[in-house]
Amino acid sequence: MDHFTPCKHTVSQENMKGFDVEYAAIDPKLRSRIEHWQIDIPPTQFRQYGPLTTYFVQRFPHKIAKPQALMYAIYEGPADNAVPVARISIDSTGNIIDKTSNKNYPDLVLCDYYGADCDEVPGDIIRLILEVGSMSQDLRPTTDSKKDLIIAQLHRYMSLLGDDTGSYGRWVGEAFGLAMIGNEFTYVMASELYASTEPWPKNLAWYSIYGKEWNDIMKDVENLPIPPA
Repeated sequence: MDHFTPCKHTVSQENMKGFDVEYAAIDPKLRSRIEHWQIDIPPTQFRQYGPLTTYFVQRFPHKIAKPQALMYAIYEGPADNAVPVARISIDSTGNIIDKTSNKNYPDLVLCDYYGADCDEVPGDIIRLILEVGSMSQDLRPTTDSKKDLIIAQLHRYMSLLGDDTGSYGRWVGEAFGLAMIGNEFTYVMASELYASTEPWPKNLAWYSIYGKEWNDIMKDVENLPIPPA
């Protein structure tokens, strides 16, 4: 009995585009796996987690990739002896978190880091949050409402970053948020989120992961300056 789902071909082999071809250090097998999504789009995000995590590890060898990273809201109450110890803790970014807030698990968080996870070393700096959604089972074009849902989910995670200009913050200079469905993605920047008084936009442009926009964002993340320890 055949348990495999028939492939849904979206483009021909000769029309396939390369993935992040400007960065040569990616394993050719991994590049081939991701490029093949142009022919057979994975119907669920679960088949993309492994390749995407491996890609970010290879693409950013001097950063830490954290799959399903746990994020609590930053604690903003009074830091005094009246606060129950069980309510607060310190996360890897060096911020005091509120453990009574909701648990959040972005699909992947990419960070700059300084070394050992201890009091004497500065905390990690979040550079990118990735959230991946699923295609419909019949691989029909993704609807705007489905895209709006994953953008709203990404917004929730980005809102946990805090403002980098204040006493609370998990990022410095810039942090990117990427939402991805199939082989399309959209993005937002933390600096725009916190500088704007407008509601979170739903009509964001979506791009191919095989295009210039993806490559440019990866280079921007790579080139973000790291503050001295």
